[in-house]
Amino acid sequence: MAETGRAFLDLEDPATAESLLTDGLAALESGALRDRVFYLTWISTSQARRHDLDAAASTATEAMDIAALVESGRCASLLTDLAVELEPHLATTPVGSIFERLSSGT
Repeated sequence: MAETGRAFLDLEDPATAESLLTDGLAALESGALRDRVFYLTWISTSQARRHDLDAAASTATEAMDIAALVESGRCASLLTDLAVELEPHLATTPVGSIFERLSSGT
């Protein structure tokens, strides 16, 4: 699911990407924390690209909370990429409220 969802994200079809990634997230085992961060980060990116900034901020917060439990350079890198994705939306309340935490990787 991750590869297909990511492909649709790369093809600029964030709605399909979000649907596939959400299905993949639901199928993950509860202990797959690193993978959860991946999926949530990509879902947040999809939501931001659909201009659903409340959902993107909420999903990003969930990803950051889980990432805090995992030591992973890849998770940190994905969160940094997400910060770049959300940066144009800093003026919106939901994004602005999480941006500092997101851009610092915590």
